[in-house]
Amino acid sequence: MRLILLPLCSLLGVVLAWISLPAMPEPLDDVAPTVAERAPAPAPPEVTPPATAPAPTPAVLPGRLDVVVDGVHVLVQQPSAPSRGTIVVLHGAGGDGAAWFDRPETSRFTAELLDAGYTVVAPDSPDRTARKWAPGWPDNADVAWLGTALSRLRAEGTLTAGPTYGVGMSNGGGFVVLAGTALHWQGIVVSHSPGMPHVYKLGSAVPPLLHVYSPRDATVDVDRVEVAAMEARHYGVEQQVVSLEPQPVTVGRLERVHGVSAAAGRRLLTAWQQAGVVDAQGFLTEDPRAREEGEDDARERDAGKERDAWERVLVRATPELRPVARDVRDELAATWGGHAFRSDIAPEVLRWFERHR
Repeated sequence: MRLILLPLCSLLGVVLAWISLPAMPEPLDDVAPTVAERAPAPAPPEVTPPATAPAPTPAVLPGRLDVVVDGVHVLVQQPSAPSRGTIVVLHGAGGDGAAWFDRPETSRFTAELLDAGYTVVAPDSPDRTARKWAPGWPDNADVAWLGTALSRLRAEGTLTAGPTYGVGMSNGGGFVVLAGTALHWQGIVVSHSPGMPHVYKLGSAVPPLLHVYSPRDATVDVDRVEVAAMEARHYGVEQQVVSLEPQPVTVGRLERVHGVSAAAGRRLLTAWQQAGVVDAQGFLTEDPRAREEGEDDARERDAGKERDAWERVLVRATPELRPVARDVRDELAATWGGHAFRSDIAPEVLRWFERHR
């Protein structure tokens, strides 16, 4: 694993990105008209990339609560020891809170948060049709609902005293800026999203922000993330930017998927190398999620008509893994370094939160 801390932009890249940046919306004028433009914040200290950690136990601990607040599900998992605080994890478009407990990479991430002693709260977005978080500011019904849900959990004793943090992926990465700012969280992580640049004008009212992105992200332009980070710094938001570089596909990586044994992983990796899906160094030769998964894909898979090279090889070499092909695809997407959440960032996230207790 390589976690590389990048400079926000080269001088030339900053100038070109800034010149091409469209005018920023001004939705905050009626909320914070007295907020003065702040001088740039000092550069954050260098952080040593974490060493590869052993795989944690999947986050399937007993006692997970499914609380319904105004018709919307909120999953709550307590750590085995007394809680040190609360981390709210926010899914991307099309997702739900359960994904933080039952998908390979997000469940590993959740397990590390629990092992560190934090209570994990994974809500569904109230919009269960588009399955997205609302982007509005300053009036946002989803932020108001989430604040009510957390207050109710605290009043019932489900959540104890301590700091509250937030982690958001993609659409959840924009929403975590809104929620964290409005609800006064102690720190937030914006993953694979530029966040909400117009909110950064609030400066230090925005929680300390860890920007996480992947250089091959085909959904969110890397330049947008860098320009958004520059905006945040300009207005005095404490922040840091972390890039997740591509990784080789390994047997250990494949074993993260429930049901994939070491023997099956070795057979599959060998077959992928022979077919050119993976190169001699173990890196993927193409994006495994170049096409979005849809109902047609699922129907064709059921009929034995897999359309992607990696999946055709999987079915031929390891037919017993066909039921978990979707999870294998997610692991491949994480190694590719695209628009995919990666659990490897957990040590960096925990360090960021520990710095802001």
